[in-house]
Amino acid sequence: MARRFALITGFFAALLLVAACGGAVPDAEIASEEPNTEPIFGTEDTVCESAQLSGDLSEANNALGEALTECFITEVEAGRPVTVDVVEPTIEGDPIYTRYSYDGDRTLIVRDDRADEFGSAIVQADLCLTVRPVRWLLQGVTCDRVDHPGFPEAVN
Repeated sequence: MARRFALITGFFAALLLVAACGGAVPDAEIASEEPNTEPIFGTEDTVCESAQLSGDLSEANNALGEALTECFITEVEAGRPVTVDVVEPTIEGDPIYTRYSYDGDRTLIVRDDRADEFGSAIVQADLCLTVRPVRWLLQGVTCDRVDHPGFPEAVN
């Protein structure tokens, strides 16, 4: 557990350093791959594209996350229902599934980390009055915890 905390802390420290310097950490294998933009786990929404983020600090990954966030917030501000699915890997490469779904009134944020070998193996669902951008994803504001079954893809 201490090793994982150190890895996560190191990752975020590197992220802050890169953001402050305006550069990117080169990663020859990952940076050359284009992220998958197909819907991840079943959304039929075509207004904002769902995303499979690579977890690296490449320009393509950052741009994909920023575009997803901007599109979602634009739709929420306009009062139009929208759903976006995101898969983001852990440091070890296990997928974390997240769905942001706005119904015209409130946003349901479902995070399913049951596929993460070192995670808490839970589904966390929050019904929120609004969202705000954090990094390149979204965070709920004024939320209530709700029950949700999670996503079949998250169960190995």
